[in-house]
Amino acid sequence: MIELVKSWIDEVNEAHKPYRQSCTVLQHQFDGFYSPELLRSSYFVIVKALPMPKMPELREAGLGDFIDIQDQLGGITYKDTYYLVPDAARDVGIHFHELVYVIQSMANARRAKLYSALYGRNTKVWLRRPGTA
Repeated sequence: MIELVKSWIDEVNEAHKPYRQSCTVLQHQFDGFYSPELLRSSYFVIVKALPMPKMPELREAGLGDFIDIQDQLGGITYKDTYYLVPDAARDVGIHFHELVYVIQSMANARRAKLYSALYGRNTKVWLRRPGTA
């Protein structure tokens, strides 16, 4: 299911690529806090409704509540791009908040690449307490 969600996220980001705005437009508001490099590599899209996965598999896994809160959220982040409803787009605090998720996404991607390089994509690594077989 994880691969299905990852694929969906990639499709959403690709479909919205022409509408992305670079976060460099926020440089003045975040000067001295977020690096210019981060802002250059992060994007946002203003949408009428936040893109949420409508996959039955997610509901079956117990994530229906997450999917159903779409109208309660101002934004959602997928990788280097976050999506905002128009009211939220005017709130610099929400941009700040979503950029935190962009940073987390980038860190997770780096960790995944390192893990894959060290252990191989299909290798299971079991962590054991010292002294156990």
